[in-house]
Amino acid sequence: TIYSYIGNMLIAVNPYKPLTMPLAGNAHPCFIYGREVRAYYASLRGDTRQPGVRAHVFVVADNAFRNLAAERKPQAVVISGESGAGKTKSAREVLRYIVQVSAGALDGGEAADAALKTNGFAEQMVKKITQNNPILEAFGNAKTLRNDNSSRFGKYLELWFDSGGGNAVAGAQIRTYLLEKSRITARNKGERSFHVFYMLLRGLEKDGSMRELLRLKPLKDYAYLGGAEGTFEAESAYEDGKGEAEQWGTLKAALEEMGMGEDILSILRVLSLVLLLGNIQFEETE
Repeated sequence: TIYSYIGNMLIAVNPYKPLTMPLAGNAHPCFIYGREVRAYYASLRGDTRQPGVRAHVFVVADNAFRNLAAERKPQAVVISGESGAGKTKSAREVLRYIVQVSAGALDGGEAADAALKTNGFAEQMVKKITQNNPILEAFGNAKTLRNDNSSRFGKYLELWFDSGGGNAVAGAQIRTYLLEKSRITARNKGERSFHVFYMLLRGLEKDGSMRELLRLKPLKDYAYLGGAEGTFEAESAYEDGKGEAEQWGTLKAALEEMGMGEDILSILRVLSLVLLLGNIQFEETE
């Protein structure tokens, strides 16, 4: 197991690989963040300290939601740790679990889809809250020496719930967002800039008209991305490009789901401009 308790605190160790866990009634082990496991922890109805129940991040999420519903008081989940500890994954799973359970899908499985389909508002709210992750990670995550998907930002996310008794998620807002802006212009050797720049360039490799409109160059020609004329070694700066074209499609879909479809071209122009600014050179004159 990668989870353990110290009092009310959950300690997690990043295994750097997918893991499974045995579940009663299942012939084969289940993915630790899969639907079956969410269904299992939701079915306990908060009785998670009984013998045989394994420590899990879903327990933290379930306790927070059930305490909110029972006490009608705000709850807080604090996720902290060093780079590569698994904060991004943990936050993503806590959010997914709470949003699903609050939508009326207490089994976390197929009933989740059925419950959401009967509530159009809840369905849209779940989509919008969960789709913010691809956007935040594209613009705020980067490869470092210790972590290929390191979050270079901190955020304080609030979830609002219906106080009428249903306890469904009614909205969400990021109150605080702190970004490592300096990563755009400077970083350690062997590290990369934010994912979104690589997604953009590789996602539009075959779209000649859009590349011309945005005046995009080959990735290696940008100083901010470690190009040959830049400050950083080209190979170590951008060698990991596998899958980024596909991730670009996911990012576009998330932006459209968040109601930003009409702004995508403006966003692309700003990204292109930032990269071009990095290629400006200044010469001293008398």
